Formats: sequence, C-alpha cells, structure tokens
Amino acid sequence: MLARDKIVDDIEQSTTSLVEAVAAFPPAQLHKRPDADRWSAAEIVEHVVIMEELVNQLLLGKTEKTLSRDPEEKIKYIRDTFLDIGRPLSAAQRIYPIGQGLDFQIVLYRFKHTRQYLKDIVLVRNLSARCLGFEHQIFGYLTRVEWVYFNLYHSARHLNQLMTLQAV
Repeated sequence: MLARDKIVDDIEQSTTSLVEAVAAFPPAQLHKRPDADRWSAAEIVEHVVIMEELVNQLLLGKTEKTLSRDPEEKIKYIRDTFLDIGRPLSAAQRIYPIGQGLDFQIVLYRFKHTRQYLKDIVLVRNLSARCLGFEHQIFGYLTRVEWVYFNLYHSARHLNQLMTLQAV
C-alpha cells in the first residue's frame, strides 16, 4: 500500500500545479471560451471542483473491505485513461460547470478547500476500503486510494487542457 505521506505529497503537488497554471491566466482570459463547445479556464477548474466534492462525499460514504484484489490495482488504468489526451472522455451532465459569471476566486477557494479535505480523509480513513456509493462507468467500483488517484489524474488531464488554453 502506498504510504499516506506519499499520497499527501502527490495531492499537494497536483494542487500546486493546477493553482499555478490558473494563476498564469490574465483575469480577462479566465472566463473566455476558445469556442462555443469548449470550456473556459474558470469552467475547467469549476468542473474539477464539482467532481472532487462528489468524490470526497463518496470517500466518506458506505464502504466494504477489499479482499479479492489489490486495493491499488486500478490506479495504473485510471492514470493511463486520463493521461491519454487523444482519448475522448465526456463528463456527465451533473458535473458540468455552471458557466459564465461565476466568481473565480470562490471556485479557487473551493478547490483548495476540497484538496485539504481530501488530505484529511487520506490521513484518517482506511484507504483500502472499496467505496459502494458509486460505480464508475469506466472503472467500476473503486477503493478510497483509487478514488484519490482518480481525482489527481482527472485534474492532471484538465491541467493539460489549461496549458493548451494558455497557449492560444
């Protein structure tokens, strides 16, 4: 099992990367969509926040012991799926950003708060327990540690989107 301090370090590094990428955007560009069917930088971060708030709720929900497999077994698959930028993935409607006009400082605060809460969960919960509150359409049921890395690789995918937007 990954050490808790390693997981917390990974969370902190991921958080810093996303915050720094967003800080590089001029305020006027944060809400600018590159075209009608693509999200702005602010909307991308809001989507990440919505997803991670839901995952944090899931991490605190009903679980069961994972006896039949390695609790980290799906992390590589999650990583490979999210980091395959050529593979199209679409978000469920319920995790779409609200959109234009949202106060981005509130979104950024929510992101940082959500990540701190995630670190707190990592430090006190059984990370090998399988979460029963949601079966992901691609990955199936995941353990707590797999959901943590789901968040990190999901945000890494969107970090790549932010970098692409910045280059435009």
